[in-house]
Amino acid sequence: MSITFAFVVEIIIGGTFCSFWIVLLVNYFLGKELNEFFTLIKLLSDSGWFAWFIAIITIYVLGWISQYIGDLFFDRMQRIVGYKPFNSVTQFHKARTNVFQNGSKTIIEDIQLDRQILRISKLVSFNSLFISLSSLIYFKDSSQFSIIVCVGFMFLCIFSFFHWKKRFSDTMKKFHAANKLLLKEKASFKSKQKSLT
Repeated sequence: MSITFAFVVEIIIGGTFCSFWIVLLVNYFLGKELNEFFTLIKLLSDSGWFAWFIAIITIYVLGWISQYIGDLFFDRMQRIVGYKPFNSVTQFHKARTNVFQNGSKTIIEDIQLDRQILRISKLVSFNSLFISLSSLIYFKDSSQFSIIVCVGFMFLCIFSFFHWKKRFSDTMKKFHAANKLLLKEKASFKSKQKSLT
């Protein structure tokens, strides 16, 4: 799977989750039932490929928006969690640049996979929180169902958050180990050059 295609899939996943809570809130404020929304979806799907094209574009745009807003929150969380074993953000950025410029194909692909999973975890956690809250608002009259949906997505939100936190920590360690190895190889290469001159 190419990086570009994988990124598009991530955005569509985020957009799909985002569309859930937006639909709930829009229907709540318009005083509409979800059945009316599903009827509209059926009519659009019967109208041909153009409607599907518009739906996919809408989901893709929502995915971008939810990723941007989610990143604002998780950027703060990254500072709170820290970049251990790096001492600072600057040190991490230097190591990241070194790894992506000089690292082996295997380690770069491994880290890229980690980063992809991190982005998906952020999208799922962020949007699950809003689905949980919006379901509580929309299904307020159906208290039992509201609680089930709310608790279910809140659990998914918390699970995804802690999965992100653990994966983020592991990815920092991978960056640190790969950077340390590259610096050691560079120092060894310079040492050999000096011994030859």
